[in-house]
Amino acid sequence: MCWRYSAGMLAHIRDVLAQVHPDFPWVCLTALIWLAQYLTRRFAPKVWVVAFSWMPTDLPDMVQRILQGLPSVLVGALIPAIASGGNPKEALLGALFGAFAPLWHHILKALPGSYRGVLTPPAAASVPPADPPA
Repeated sequence: MCWRYSAGMLAHIRDVLAQVHPDFPWVCLTALIWLAQYLTRRFAPKVWVVAFSWMPTDLPDMVQRILQGLPSVLVGALIPAIASGGNPKEALLGALFGAFAPLWHHILKALPGSYRGVLTPPAAASVPPADPPA
């Protein structure tokens, strides 16, 4: 019951946003995914560190970025799939627009301004300061 209600509500929100412009729901999906990641990294960085603690640190930088972007792609595919009743075209478009959220993060990092999007390195965040030698 709750699942159908959520799907109906998501479909209604999508239809309302599509009245503005047919692509507007997809832009909002990208913005929502980016905002969720930004808020997690900003206000709960330990959650982000724990979520990706399984990833080996010796991987190339590009591979690490792709792996960190996979949740965006999955969430981007899941939300439209639920809203459309399992339409694979909607899920694929959602995955594509979900992948834009990490790209937006890197675009914002490259622009001048206060946004850096960088977490404190996990080792520095978890190791308490050493006592001065006596």
